Amino acid sequence: MFQILGLLGCFGLPIVASNGRFSNRFMVFVVTISWILTAAGYWLAPFQWIIWTIFGGIGSGGGFTVIFSLVMKYARDMDENRSISTMVQSIGYMVASVSPFVIGYVHELTGQWGICMAILSAAVIVMILCGIGAAGRTR
Repeated sequence: MFQILGLLGCFGLPIVASNGRFSNRFMVFVVTISWILTAAGYWLAPFQWIIWTIFGGIGSGGGFTVIFSLVMKYARDMDENRSISTMVQSIGYMVASVSPFVIGYVHELTGQWGICMAILSAAVIVMILCGIGAAGRTR
């Protein structure tokens, strides 16, 4: 279900954005709110997991689209596009590859998922700030 809803975010957000009524910041807002609802929802109301899975799928798929749209809008030429894209993907995939181990280690140390979800919620807040900052700088 998460992956199928990721397709909705991946293809749905560009369709919504294509009419020109929604800004880059709005698209970042949709993705980041989806992620904060996912992390906070799993943390505070895990029994309603289906709702948080819906938001997570949309945020996950939409995130790729929004991030690379911002890269294309921000870059002045193809060389700059490649450089920014390389940096974004390198950092993003490094964080993504280490995060499960960090979260697992924190859970093993504490025996609690709440602290892990707090870490994920904090990461989403960083994502919100970076995304809004980047959306404000695009052309």
